[in-house]
Amino acid sequence: MPVHDARIYFTKHYNAMSPNARVCLVLSALILAGCGSSAVPISEVGDAPVDNSLVGVWRELDPESSAEFLVLKWDEKNYYVEVRMEPGAPVDEIERFRAYTSVVEGTNFLNLLYLAESEEDRTYSFLTYALNSDGTLRIGELNDIADQNISDFTSSTDLRAFVRANVDNEQFHGAVSLWAKVGGDKQDSSHEQRQ
Repeated sequence: MPVHDARIYFTKHYNAMSPNARVCLVLSALILAGCGSSAVPISEVGDAPVDNSLVGVWRELDPESSAEFLVLKWDEKNYYVEVRMEPGAPVDEIERFRAYTSVVEGTNFLNLLYLAESEEDRTYSFLTYALNSDGTLRIGELNDIADQNISDFTSSTDLRAFVRANVDNEQFHGAVSLWAKVGGDKQDSSHEQRQ
């Protein structure tokens, strides 16, 4: 059974940030802009199967950052993601997400559903990603375009159409960060097996 009911407690400073800001902070080179947050995903689960090359522990290549995230296979279409500001972070400072890929015009978008206790806090954040030929992972933020905010959409169909219309728009894409897998490709465990 997924960890939907896991209780997550945060330090006073860390808890003051929104879930979207926390995931952007960690996964986007500690920059708070971008990422996008919405009540609806870009698509329903099913665009792409789990890519086992994403499974593992990833650490940011920025020497001033100690951020890392863990990706496990939740099932055939979903990932379980834990985000930490630093390796060995206490349990109460770990963010947890269910994630899956939406492919729009050949670009991989990660839909990250924040696993909050409250249903109203369960929002989606979005990042682009690509695995580079050297094994590094490129993660990109999303920016709002003009007066259209990602958070304004109430249907996945409309949000996907917006993403499709802007996927080649440079203003839609924000900061990019590079990540390296810790320990190579040895990480092949799944969330299902760890329960």
